[in-house]
Amino acid sequence: SEGFGHLDLAIVYAQTGELEAARHEAQLAQKYRPGLTVAAWEKTQLYSDPAMLERDKKALQKAGIAPE
Repeated sequence: SEGFGHLDLAIVYAQTGELEAARHEAQLAQKYRPGLTVAAWEKTQLYSDPAMLERDKKALQKAGIAPE
């Protein structure tokens, strides 16, 4: 979906400590998906590892995506 690639980048940047880049990518994603939340993103994800899902959700929050 449009904008989700930016969220993938935001996760990677947040997890590697590049918060400015993570926030930039999150802002780009929100441009395509206004009102996007971590909870809405989670509904689109298929994770077999719950710990990985939690890690990625925390990364998106660090990048500036609202939890709900």
